[in-house]
Amino acid sequence: MLTILSQNTSDTNRDRAYAALRSRFPDWAAVLNAPREEVEEAIRPAGLWQQKARVLQETLASILEDQGELDLSVLDEMSNDEALDYLTGFRGVGIKTAACVLCFA
Repeated sequence: MLTILSQNTSDTNRDRAYAALRSRFPDWAAVLNAPREEVEEAIRPAGLWQQKARVLQETLASILEDQGELDLSVLDEMSNDEALDYLTGFRGVGIKTAACVLCFA
């Protein structure tokens, strides 16, 4: 989620948005179930807040649907190519974002 927030913004703005998101919502399920406008408000410092809020919630919904929980430990069982394919299957997640997730996960 942090990597999605980092798209087209500075590290400072990304960090502000992430801190606001984590402060406002106790867990990823709360982000998923929150009204979109509340997520947008929290991540506004990251810029493109409407697009990023949609991508965050759609990605969380897809993970929950695919895995039955908000957890990506399934990536540990995949090859790098499989993991890249899986992550880039989420709307709004490109190769750079997916590669960053794999490098830092």
